[in-house]
Amino acid sequence: MDWKRHWQIAGLRERLLALILLAVIPAFGLVVHNALEQRTAAERNARNDAVSLVQLVAAEQGRIIAGTHQQLRSLTQLPIVRRPAWHELCAQTLAQVLKQHAQYINVGVIDPRGDVRCSAVPSNQRVNLGDRPYIRRTFETRDFASSYQIGRITGKPTLSIAYPISDDTGQVEGAVFIALNLVVLFDDLIRTVSLPEGTTLTILNDQGAILARHPDAPSWVGKTLPETELVRTIVVQREGTAELAGLDGVEKFYAFLPLRAVPDINAYISVGIPREIMFAPVNRALARSLAWLAVIAALAGAAAWFGARTLVLRPVSALMTAATRLGRGDLSTRTGLAHDSGELGQLAYRFDEMADALEGSQTLLHLTEAERRIGAARF
Repeated sequence: MDWKRHWQIAGLRERLLALILLAVIPAFGLVVHNALEQRTAAERNARNDAVSLVQLVAAEQGRIIAGTHQQLRSLTQLPIVRRPAWHELCAQTLAQVLKQHAQYINVGVIDPRGDVRCSAVPSNQRVNLGDRPYIRRTFETRDFASSYQIGRITGKPTLSIAYPISDDTGQVEGAVFIALNLVVLFDDLIRTVSLPEGTTLTILNDQGAILARHPDAPSWVGKTLPETELVRTIVVQREGTAELAGLDGVEKFYAFLPLRAVPDINAYISVGIPREIMFAPVNRALARSLAWLAVIAALAGAAAWFGARTLVLRPVSALMTAATRLGRGDLSTRTGLAHDSGELGQLAYRFDEMADALEGSQTLLHLTEAERRIGAARF
């Protein structure tokens, strides 16, 4: 389209609408610019919130695991735990401990061969844990050891922590263990924290096994997803932030760090906040601002379109009509417009002044011609 020619032949209404549009464009640009700045601030705040949240989760997990360590130390000092013959009283005592801690799945004692000597959760058959890596490590290192596994007594996924029982000479004569339910730990924590809608919390190991998950833990816990982008990123970076598709395929902003309280299982905690949730307030504010700006522009355009007739087109039409009549020789033509200080008023004044002058000149010409004819008749 030849815009230059189109503009040259455009009417006053079109030109007024174009001017209004030109006046509104900077406002639209300012709104979009502010929205972009707000999105940057929202992303920065989401990054800080995610990092703070993952640090909070890790600290809480560390506190609980530290408490579990203390609980294990205390249990090794109980005579009923140290004496194999008191296995019934031992089981009763451990059952009381289990009732007092909702995050525990089981508490038990094993002998040096790995056989479970007593357990808070009863079993009708002999259970041997001697092949469990964390049991072997606690016997070898004489210190705390942990492992993620499916419990042979409970049949549930657990984070199991063991601590050796030593006699007066320092010889290991068994171990106590506590099986933690990481899902319950998550649930307890989430009740005290306000999470943005759609936020996910995940504990996984370096093999991609999901140890705990919020929400929808039953559908995720126990799965191993080593090839997902999230797992690969966490294993490589170990600690940091990333924007990527999560285990559920939803684009999220993630913060993650190692679960340092249990270094021997290489576990990581991640928090993911959906992008659409992160930017939702900014998008809503932008939509509202653009909507109001569009309404204002539409109202201004309507006012210009309909108001132009009274304020501009009618006076211009009167001037054009008067000019046409004057051009046809009607020297008595006047605009009929008020001679105010506005541009159209001054233009009408000048036109009427010109028409007066032309009419006066025409009258004078007629008088001169009449006098000439009278003089000629006399002679």
